[in-house]
Amino acid sequence: SDEDIEESERKEYVNHISVSAINLLSIIESILDISLIQTKEMDFYFQPVEVSDIIKNVILESELQQNLLFENIFFEKPIFIPDAGVIIRCDRLRLEQAINNIINNAFRYTKKGKVSFNIKQHNGSITFIIEDTGIGIPKDQINNIFSQFIQLDDSVSKKHGGTGIGLTISKFIIEEMGGNITCESEEGKGSVFKISFPITKEIDTTKKDVEKSSLKNILNGAKILIAEDIDSNFDYLKVLLERHGGVPIRVFDGSEAVEYIKKKNSIDIILMDIQMPVMDGFEATETIRKFSEIPIIAVSAFTLNKEKEKSYNIGCNEYITKPVKPNELLNLLEKYMEKIKK
Repeated sequence: SDEDIEESERKEYVNHISVSAINLLSIIESILDISLIQTKEMDFYFQPVEVSDIIKNVILESELQQNLLFENIFFEKPIFIPDAGVIIRCDRLRLEQAINNIINNAFRYTKKGKVSFNIKQHNGSITFIIEDTGIGIPKDQINNIFSQFIQLDDSVSKKHGGTGIGLTISKFIIEEMGGNITCESEEGKGSVFKISFPITKEIDTTKKDVEKSSLKNILNGAKILIAEDIDSNFDYLKVLLERHGGVPIRVFDGSEAVEYIKKKNSIDIILMDIQMPVMDGFEATETIRKFSEIPIIAVSAFTLNKEKEKSYNIGCNEYITKPVKPNELLNLLEKYMEKIKK
């Protein structure tokens, strides 16, 4: 029975379930992306993007992935981060996806040692460098690694997992945006991937001091109410928000969220889990909307359009799916922080 399970054992089960969910979601997203590539329906939204913002989001995603999935591998963060104002033209979310794909691949194929993420700015271009101390790639197979569904052999697939399409997707995304990707590798010693983009422009931003070393405090003390009944989910969000200057406050179900807001406690944003006991997120949001316009972000394990539409119809401002992607959530929170400041 549940009562006979030790707390440490229970946490281990929850962790296994979380890891499986992340891996399954990654496979599904990869298959969807490759189908978009094959049908030429992958959309890109080009805009000027500060390189420092891309680096910040990639580091966050990589640290969280490492803490959850690859604790035995050291993650080395960039020594050099370009000043704010160094800009490239790209689809930021797609580029971050491509870089994260390669970093996750590096973790997956590294049994011990480290994965490093570094930046080089030279001759009007910016280069993202991902290096690992993993299994490496035989010389006769390097030219094939960007081909669809190519892995080194069946034993590698069974041992390290993955679908063999992450690098294909990354290469497509990078080249569609005018970038370039190369790979150097030595079997048994590791691999180095380099992604280069031309710098669009550099702006003098002496008035905009970027905190390079910590990349923190983007939430600037925002009080965020988290309605979440599962401890591991709350712990994940708590670490993420506190790392970036947020103040997370927890309630365990929808009814507690309603009561907390009714008491006129000072809250900037609500993260509302949809599936909760006592009162679910839908009912809680409907109730809160009768007396408050506080921004509500629905957090759901379901990706169905029907549930997303229902969330918007009852008054949620945004909708994100579990497992929560750090850069996706932080971008939404920053968006509403700007509105709150105004």
